[in-house]
Amino acid sequence: MILRQEQTNIPTVYFLHGLLGTCDVDFAAQIKVWQEDYRLIPIDLPGHGHSPKDAAQPYYRTAVELLHSHLYEHGPGHLVGLSYLG
Repeated sequence: MILRQEQTNIPTVYFLHGLLGTCDVDFAAQIKVWQEDYRLIPIDLPGHGHSPKDAAQPYYRTAVELLHSHLYEHGPGHLVGLSYLG
């Protein structure tokens, strides 16, 4: 899920949730407040939220590849993490 993808002239913010979380739950308040001023890209890690449930092994390599693909596709931005990612 990418919020306000059409607006590329505003700052981009990536969200990475914590262990056993999802961006919808962990960052609901931030998304609600920031969605008018930022291009928000919540990234659910493999096996969580909107990502495929069958996370490939090794898990951390798959998670890093997912993050890298989002950064490559959407460009530089701010990264907001929670738990072991923050």
